[in-house]
Amino acid sequence: LAIIFVAIIAFEFKPTTIVFNVQTVVTALSSVVALALLYFRLADKIKSAIVFRDSVEEYSGEFAIGGTNLLINNILNLPRFFMGFFGRWGLGWFEIELSPTIWLSSLEATLIVFAYSLLRSSKSEKKLLLTLCIFLCSAVLYVHQKELVPVGIENQPRYFLPLFLGIVIIATYRKNQSFPKWLLRTVAILAIVANSFALRETIRRYTTGQDVLTSKSLNQPFEWWWKFGPQPETIWLVGTLTFIFLFILIGAEPKNRYSSKTHD
Repeated sequence: LAIIFVAIIAFEFKPTTIVFNVQTVVTALSSVVALALLYFRLADKIKSAIVFRDSVEEYSGEFAIGGTNLLINNILNLPRFFMGFFGRWGLGWFEIELSPTIWLSSLEATLIVFAYSLLRSSKSEKKLLLTLCIFLCSAVLYVHQKELVPVGIENQPRYFLPLFLGIVIIATYRKNQSFPKWLLRTVAILAIVANSFALRETIRRYTTGQDVLTSKSLNQPFEWWWKFGPQPETIWLVGTLTFIFLFILIGAEPKNRYSSKTHD
């Protein structure tokens, strides 16, 4: 949260030049003192976290692993971890398996918006985003090294999702820039597809289990559902149409910042 807060301040109030005066010196010294106090308060925890230890430990009672080898393995598997942000690992404790169409659609929508915003960022903004991405990768590796576990075993991507979303929001938010309509339409289609199928898979999991094909009706037969209220297919249809309506509102917003005549 502290890293995201500092990044937002840097984006919104980034100085063009640094003037060395009394105020600058006092601010710098105050920051150093604050960081020093924070370090001393967390010193014990920091010293206890030896993330690059190479002492051999047993994992699953079968194979012996060392810290250095595990670090290399986890670095190579970072892309697999990040795919979990888009549903590749499934939902909850992985009890809801999502089809590739879902997580690929959400991944493509995010990459399109992120890449478009990044190309229109200044050099200082690109450096800040690179720093945030490095921090995210380091945080993921730190947690796995501290517990000496490989990527994909215990620590789930959802634990880091708020940090990832913060980085995406910082990268894509611009006060004086707009997104073209083609980008909004593309992202809308991908997001609607991902949301609709993910909602259907989730309802399917808790009505019949995922051993029934997605194309089968959610209404009949089902193993569990309330005896009153709307049927599962109705819930799915309302959820899908509501998400479509959301993008219609975004596209129809007066003077909407997500569309641009120059990019039509």
